[in-house]
Amino acid sequence: MERYAVIGYPVTHSLSPVIHAGFAAQTGKEIHYEQLNVPAVDFEAAVRDFRQAGGCGLNVTVPHKEAALELAGEIMPQARMAGLQGGCRRCRQYGWQRPGLRPDRGTRP
Repeated sequence: MERYAVIGYPVTHSLSPVIHAGFAAQTGKEIHYEQLNVPAVDFEAAVRDFRQAGGCGLNVTVPHKEAALELAGEIMPQARMAGLQGGCRRCRQYGWQRPGLRPDRGTRP
């Protein structure tokens, strides 16, 4: 089962687990989607631990957007052109990529 999460601080109010469970059910995909309530000081370690445990993707929210950009290392060209950020996905070939999500809530890279 693939593991995904929303990471932020605070993040306990997030509806992302419910929303993504609905998407998974509609597409017949089995996933585990959780909330990672992580203070800024622990962000890098939390991402590293998530990845080492086989995590497949993170939706990043405040206050971690800029830190995630630094960790991701690569922003997909389409996201850079649109000025988007907000999610990271694990890519087998390149490690983490930042595809750029939620233009209404993202910040410009």
